[in-house]
Amino acid sequence: MSLGSLRKTLNEEMLRFLWRQWSQLGVARDAQFPDSWIVDPEALLVFTMTVGRCDPRLFDEVIDWTVRNGRWISLQRLKNIAESADEDTKRVLTAFAAVVDSHDTKHRWRSILQMHKTEDARQVPLFHDVSGKPLPTIGEPDTHFHERGLERSSVVLRGLSVSVPMNPPTNLLFKLRSVFGLAPRAEVAAYLMTHSGGKASDIARSTVYSHPAVSEALAEMVQSGLVYMQKRGFYSLDADRWARFLEVPPPLSTWIEWPRAFAALSTLTKAVSDIGEESVSDYLVRSRALTLNETVRDMLSNTGLPNPFLRPCGLDDATEALGRRATELASALNARRPESRG
Repeated sequence: MSLGSLRKTLNEEMLRFLWRQWSQLGVARDAQFPDSWIVDPEALLVFTMTVGRCDPRLFDEVIDWTVRNGRWISLQRLKNIAESADEDTKRVLTAFAAVVDSHDTKHRWRSILQMHKTEDARQVPLFHDVSGKPLPTIGEPDTHFHERGLERSSVVLRGLSVSVPMNPPTNLLFKLRSVFGLAPRAEVAAYLMTHSGGKASDIARSTVYSHPAVSEALAEMVQSGLVYMQKRGFYSLDADRWARFLEVPPPLSTWIEWPRAFAALSTLTKAVSDIGEESVSDYLVRSRALTLNETVRDMLSNTGLPNPFLRPCGLDDATEALGRRATELASALNARRPESRG
């Protein structure tokens, strides 16, 4: 498979994945089937700022959903996750946030607008197709995106998104936030419900909250008698008891470290695009493919997603191995899980 074909395949599979994730949260589209993992809205939103640019309809449906359901988004956690993204992603996110904020009477999203300052006045197309070809802008440009150097037509909300369904196991974080609010307690509880337990440092890394914030949340939750502190700062809870209280139907969805997983997927899709566009020797292509194999391998490690990049490869077969592994990973994201069969 050529890198050009791989780029197209990856973007198509990532769009299928994104549509399914967002439709499970209330975006106007059939979800096809439920996933077996917990959806992470902040990490999903940041990832949509990259691959979502391949599908204008998806991008605008996510704006529509966020206008309706933005109260469930932790803006502090969104900033924590987006902080490690590249400047282009931050630029798109700030334009996105500006549109959402224009519909928010409380103007909560203004805090996101400071994440990127556009210094380059040149306009670049916001949208492109799965092969990387820029899509034309039709009609009047959108001022929120234009001010940040992104060319697109004015955003028109269809208003078809619905409120987040609270009962599906995939949406556990939203149900917990409806109980605990947007503080770290919701993520802490979700982590402990899907693990045998954990230390504050592990939970902080996995949830992308600060260690002091997680430690404080754990200390307060222990006082309830529903979270237990064991030796050496190890915390746990009775997952079945919590699931019954929250009326979450079995089985519980699995925990994926989506911020790291999406960072790996973003690195993969962008690097495949960059390598494919460069006019370099076959040796340099294979060398960069080998480096990318190793980079994605390390980034995916212990995220909870399948990691086909763990298998060794050499310089001679690096490009072919990259194609096989990237395709395998994309297919795994869109595979129907046994738990979801009706």
